[in-house]
Amino acid sequence: MLSGSRRSCAAYLRCVPFDTWEMPVHRHTMETWARDLGLADPVWFIDNGEASHGPKPRLLELLSAVERNTFSVVLVPGPFVFHLDDTRAATVCHRLSVLGASVLQLPQERTGRRPAPARRAPAEAVPGHPAVVDDRRTPLHRVPAARAHYGGTG
Repeated sequence: MLSGSRRSCAAYLRCVPFDTWEMPVHRHTMETWARDLGLADPVWFIDNGEASHGPKPRLLELLSAVERNTFSVVLVPGPFVFHLDDTRAATVCHRLSVLGASVLQLPQERTGRRPAPARRAPAEAVPGHPAVVDDRRTPLHRVPAARAHYGGTG
């Protein structure tokens, strides 16, 4: 957990092609992770349907907000959301860091084994949706610490 009071937190996602549901699984996972880290609920910046090489208006808004000291932490599933080219993605991470935000990459479990195949859950698990249940024994609410940290204010 991060020390001090709940820190201001933003989260950035980008998806191609356009996701009409706006990536609910990613958002839920990142919101849970923010709570586990003791962060405030993230403010979302989502470039939905924007290609890696094209304009990303919500990323520009995020950079501007970090520059104004609105956010001290930016959560991402991985630097690839900024750009598919590793060098360009690292440049965005560095810029956010220089502006004063810590960029935290969503951790991934490293169990060394492939996850068990998912199985169908009873229809009532999610009303109106054929649900898929993860067979792994790890509780869904447990989120490990960050994998990568790109500097910032601590």
